[in-house]
Amino acid sequence: MEIIIPTVKYIFVVAFGVEIVLILRALFTLAREKSRELPAAAQPAEE
Repeated sequence: MEIIIPTVKYIFVVAFGVEIVLILRALFTLAREKSRELPAAAQPAEE
């Protein structure tokens, strides 16, 4: 029992860290896509 509890805690910490990395990567990708769309969307409005 002494080994199981710290192992479960460690697994949760690692899973939480992985989720944070995935969320940050998705936000970074979304920000890059939005920054690419803005100049393309502004050009037809000028014409």
